[in-house]
Amino acid sequence: MTVILSMLVYVVACDQVGPAKQGVCEASALASWATAFGTILLSVVAVWQGKIGSWLFGPRLCIILPEHQGTLVPRGSGVLTWYYHLVVTNSRPRSPAKGCRVTLRRIQRRGPDGRFTDIGVPTALQFVWSHPDVTPSAPTIAIGKTLDLCFVDQGANVLVPALYSYPNNFEGCVKQDQCFRYYLDIEADNFTSREPQLVEIAWNGEWTEDTDGMSHNVTVVKDTK
Repeated sequence: MTVILSMLVYVVACDQVGPAKQGVCEASALASWATAFGTILLSVVAVWQGKIGSWLFGPRLCIILPEHQGTLVPRGSGVLTWYYHLVVTNSRPRSPAKGCRVTLRRIQRRGPDGRFTDIGVPTALQFVWSHPDVTPSAPTIAIGKTLDLCFVDQGANVLVPALYSYPNNFEGCVKQDQCFRYYLDIEADNFTSREPQLVEIAWNGEWTEDTDGMSHNVTVVKDTK
């Protein structure tokens, strides 16, 4: 702004000189304008070069469903548990995403009328990466990494999103014959998703060790419109 005001003053001053010096003054003003424009352009580039560089050459992360849904594993207590997963992929493996996190930003629950209504989420809640005993909570992703989406224990009456922590009075667990929508953000030190990615989960309340049976009991769909 200071540069622009100075140039305006300079133009006014040129209007007040005699005809003999008018051409020299105008040429000098033009050179000053070019210098001012270059200064402003460099300032803009300095501010935006990180964002522009990230957009052109940074990582490109996306959430996809694995080919096979549902993995039956015994938990530490000996209880059998079905885990359901997502995969975070990077289409630019030459630009690894550093410090990657997937967070739950919004929850919706389907009502008896088929409409989805929002459930309050007080703060962003981070999903757990698979094999958390050996995987950091904010890993670097070059190609892809598996994320725990949710789990349901044998004999349990809720299907639970796999989060590192849960707030008091958390209402995001799926009960019998319920359907929830989770809106997920991907964040990294050098990447931020432009819009949340939607995953829809439904459970009929049934539990079995049979893979085909559970494929009918629990359904996971991504990007439902």
